[in-house]
Amino acid sequence: MKVRVLLDEQGKPVAIERTIHGAAPRGKDEWHAELIEPKGHKFHEVDLPDDFEKIEDAQDFYTRAQPHIARIKR
Repeated sequence: MKVRVLLDEQGKPVAIERTIHGAAPRGKDEWHAELIEPKGHKFHEVDLPDDFEKIEDAQDFYTRAQPHIARIKR
């Protein structure tokens, strides 16, 4: 599973963006969010194991992703 990690100027993660496969199409009244890379921040693409797609809890996802994020070359 590929995710995009947004790192700040110090190299700390501030956001993780993932695509949920099989998600229902958005209706006209549903919210849509988009991450924009601010000056000094940088997106990095990271490959995570497929079992990450089953993680629904954001804190659990972030905690388990930390070792993968730490390997990002800045």
